[in-house]
Amino acid sequence: MKVLGLGVSVVLLGGLVLLTLVIFSGRSKEAQQGNILVGASTIYPYETPSLTTSSPITSSTDMPDIPDTPQTMITGTTDIPLYPGAGQVESVEGPYYDKPGGGEYTLRSNSSIKEIVSFYKRELAKSGWTVEAEDSSATGASIDFSWVNPVKEIPIRRHLNVTVTAYATDAKSLFTGVTLRFERWPDPNYVPLYPDVQKVQVERVDNPDPQINTFERVTTYESKASIEEIEAYYKDAMVQSGWVMGKSEPPTHLFFSYRHDLPCPAGSRAMWCGTGSLVDIFIYPQESGITKVELRVPPEYSP
Repeated sequence: MKVLGLGVSVVLLGGLVLLTLVIFSGRSKEAQQGNILVGASTIYPYETPSLTTSSPITSSTDMPDIPDTPQTMITGTTDIPLYPGAGQVESVEGPYYDKPGGGEYTLRSNSSIKEIVSFYKRELAKSGWTVEAEDSSATGASIDFSWVNPVKEIPIRRHLNVTVTAYATDAKSLFTGVTLRFERWPDPNYVPLYPDVQKVQVERVDNPDPQINTFERVTTYESKASIEEIEAYYKDAMVQSGWVMGKSEPPTHLFFSYRHDLPCPAGSRAMWCGTGSLVDIFIYPQESGITKVELRVPPEYSP
């Protein structure tokens, strides 16, 4: 891999990351996070047995053809390319920057909106990215991509939003701006289990109120590890997966959640569109040095 100018370096990172391309200004800083899990160095056992991937996107015939060239990848990824010939590449501090495996970059190009959108659709499709949502106008375009890991490694999913905007600095000068935002997108169907799990049981628990059609997936298991060891494991593994730790009562109760925003479809009256989920983890000491763990996970929700 090459080393990008303007404080952007390339780091190999295996696993799941979410990416967004959006245009805005911000202060530059070289990315430092996202380098903990390299290749297949960290593998967690999960509750469910398999992963499926969506069909890869294909480029439409009306997109301009961009010749294949050696790709320079964005820092912290192995499949998010820097647009060829881009200038003023900067990393931006913010909510994406602070997350493990996440980041945010801005760049400028003399290419058209259509050329840039075509490039990212084509190149990302080669790595298994799929389009979740897309919106465009005469002055810009915004595309949300997702990626699902075909193996049981962290991160399980990633998200990418691409926003490309045309700017005029004066009557004769025009440039196209792009911002790349990427982060890990957790999957509530794949909550990690402590490595030495024993006596794993999974059951569906329906809401006792018949008027509320909801349920939780309750997974219990035993471990020879201490409460403190299991607590430390989940604080690391869940955050590495993209979960955000909320109000908890450590070490016996840990709470995690995530919210994945998406643009609402045209004509929708929804106040918010996207997905999200919660995980409650209870850790109980037992006799004879055994610790019992209970995971309570509702289905992934969306409006």
